[in-house]
Amino acid sequence: MVSVDVRGTGASYGPRPIDLVAREVQDYVEVAEWVHEQSWCNGKVGSGGISYDGITAALAAAASKRLVQAIVLLFAPGDLFEDLCFPGGIVNTGLLFDGTMHVDNEEAQLVEAVAQHDNLNMLASAKKVQAKDSIVKANNGQWYSMASLGITRETFDCLIQNDVAVYSLAGYYDSGSFRSSARLHNYTFYTF
Repeated sequence: MVSVDVRGTGASYGPRPIDLVAREVQDYVEVAEWVHEQSWCNGKVGSGGISYDGITAALAAAASKRLVQAIVLLFAPGDLFEDLCFPGGIVNTGLLFDGTMHVDNEEAQLVEAVAQHDNLNMLASAKKVQAKDSIVKANNGQWYSMASLGITRETFDCLIQNDVAVYSLAGYYDSGSFRSSARLHNYTFYTF
């Protein structure tokens, strides 16, 4: 098992301008490539996680050109606008995230890594979102559309093209994960 702190979080180095950007996904693809090169790897790689980690697993599997063969999405909302900001068309005033958590520790490398974190305040940004085509300005000065972040139709297409096995678990009362899980099932079922 390999556990990874996303760039700009935990014990990793670098800033995180906004969640789920191409550079972050590429980091996971590079991790999958590294895993494939290890002597203990049998060539079969899976990924997954709860919520955000599930989203990144799907994005990495879609981008990895068949390096990741299976993913487990546990309560992973895919469409950030429909599943998180406005589930069911109603504004979500209970968003629980307020930026990326920092790790505090005495070790010099950890302190150095945390010092590089310059992360977007997701709570403040989410409060400005009014429509699916709303754009958010990241800490790097770039603008991102809510429609382009998360698990998109292009992600679904790539998961199918890469023949990725997907296990999705969702709960009706957990954010928009049930909508995302149904969307994934409906999309893959009706495209064959």
